[in-house]
Order: sequence, then structure tokens, then C-alpha cells
Amino acid sequence: MKTKIFKGDHPFSSPYGWRTDPITGEKAFHNGVDFSMPTGEDLTVPDTFNGAKVRLNTKDSYGGIYIQLKRNDGKGCYWLHNSKNLLKVGTVVHTGDVVAKSGNSGNSTGPHVHFGVQSKATVWNSHEDPMPYLTLDTGDMEDFKNGDRMKIVQDMNARDVDLVIVGTAKAGAVGTVISFYKKSGDYDYYKVEFADTVRYLANTTYNEKTEEKVTNLDGSEADDCKAEIEALEAQIKTLNTQLSNYKKRVEELEPYEEFYKGLATYLELKKVG
Repeated sequence: MKTKIFKGDHPFSSPYGWRTDPITGEKAFHNGVDFSMPTGEDLTVPDTFNGAKVRLNTKDSYGGIYIQLKRNDGKGCYWLHNSKNLLKVGTVVHTGDVVAKSGNSGNSTGPHVHFGVQSKATVWNSHEDPMPYLTLDTGDMEDFKNGDRMKIVQDMNARDVDLVIVGTAKAGAVGTVISFYKKSGDYDYYKVEFADTVRYLANTTYNEKTEEKVTNLDGSEADDCKAEIEALEAQIKTLNTQLSNYKKRVEELEPYEEFYKGLATYLELKKVG
């Protein structure tokens, strides 16, 4: 996967949000996104932090060697588990600048980078979903239009109408774009209908257009029984209409019942006589 927070093409390995911690095995909140990569890869400034300053160049037992940037509006971003930081505190950075080299320092299960974003750089726990900040570098790509089918390429956060994270759209899942939903803040979202739910997904350019069938949010196949039930319901509706017509015809003929009975009796008597 290509992004503008590092050079090269490296696999996405862990999303933002709740997960089973790979070290402790317990449920824990992952406050950034992980990408697996060899030690020594260039970590670079994305467009979203052009003009920011280096606020921290430090290390600890958890994040290892890490570096943090701070924008003029107070937002922060950081890269953890580096092998080496390259810029001094106070340095003004620009898009594409190399800030550090990837590594395996700190509390890490293998060489990778952990990238995170904070609404306030000075408040460590003010984490935000980093995906909208990545400015993913996949070249020109047409925006999705209403009715297009969207295939999820990497796990991403799925949100409710208030944009609260309520699940994960798994890689391989396919949904139909219902509308383009513009948030009042910095980022845009698509409203996407999956077979089992409707969710809001960040407007990131790495998802693909597809003609494949719509799936559930977790990527599993939609329940074909739904189509069968709809077909049966249509048949029942048709039969009920026919039955109603038959009842109406019977009601129309009821006044003639005694006449036809009398006529039958007369004809029978005449035949005997």
C-alpha cells in the first residue's frame, strides 16, 4: 500500500480502533494505524502536515524512538518504533520531507511503523482516526458516484450517522454508494449501503470501484434467503389478489343461488315426468 507518510509500498497491518493486542492478547484500543515494513524505510510528511513543526524527538519503552509534528492549529501526528529520527525539535517540515527511518524499537512485535494523529499535540490521548490524514498516494482516481459499488481494499472504520465509529468495513467487503456526505469539519464521507447495514466511510481514494455483488460489512456473502423470501412474498400477494377476486365473484352470484336451485329441481321433475 502506498501513502505519503512513508516511501515505498508496504502492507497495512492493523487499523485504528478496538482490537486484540498482539502482545498481551487482551482487547485494547489501538490509537493509530500500523504498516509492516523493513527497518530503515523513509518516513515522510503528508500533505496534511505541510508547514508543521517538529515538537518531539524522543524515545521511551513503549513507542521506542519516535517523532511528533505539530500544526499551527494544534493538531499533532507521530511515527513510533523508529530506528532513527532525522530532524531536530523546532524544524519546520514540508510535504515529502523525511522525518525518520522505520524500525523495531520499543514495544513492538516486528519491524513496522505506527502512525497516529491527535486533535491536540500536547494532549497525548486526544487521538483521532489517522486514515483521512494519510493523503493516500495511488494516483488519479475518479470519485465514487451515487449507485457505484465500492470494494474495500483495506480494513477501515465504519461510522454511524453521527460519524461515531461503530464497526469495521473489512477488506473485500462490497457496498453501494448512496450519497456523498460532507462533514461540517475537515473531512468528507460516503454513505454506503451493505447487505446488512448502512455505514459512513471516510473519503479515502484507495477503495476500488467494482461490479461485484454487494456483501455484508464484514465481507461475508449476503444472505440469499432474503431474495427467496421476497419472491415468495410476491407470490403470496398474487394468490391473495386472486382469492379476493374469487370471493367477490361468489358474492355477486349469491343472489341467484335460490333461483338456480329451483331451476335444477324443476328440470329434474320434468325429466322424471
